[in-house]
Amino acid sequence: MNSLRSKGYYQWLDIFAYKKHYSSGFKFELFTKIANDEKESMIPNTPQGYAKLYTKCWSSDLIQRPTLDKISFELDILSREAPVKFIQNNNIDQQQMTS
Repeated sequence: MNSLRSKGYYQWLDIFAYKKHYSSGFKFELFTKIANDEKESMIPNTPQGYAKLYTKCWSSDLIQRPTLDKISFELDILSREAPVKFIQNNNIDQQQMTS
């Protein structure tokens, strides 16, 4: 199992505020799914650039997965191209972050 891929999955959950129960049972189920190369369903309204990036990160072909530098670079570009929006319960809040 690829621990970086697991970490990326948890970050993806946090980025998109996709809440699940983080019980030990959920973690075991998650690791089993990752080991079996199962993927999460695309969250409706996920911005296309982010969806494309995390799909690349989840590739079972190691060569297709971007490096951390490439991920950082692409996230930097994505954050400049579109305003930050909050996604909660599969709905995009149109208010921009103002911090």
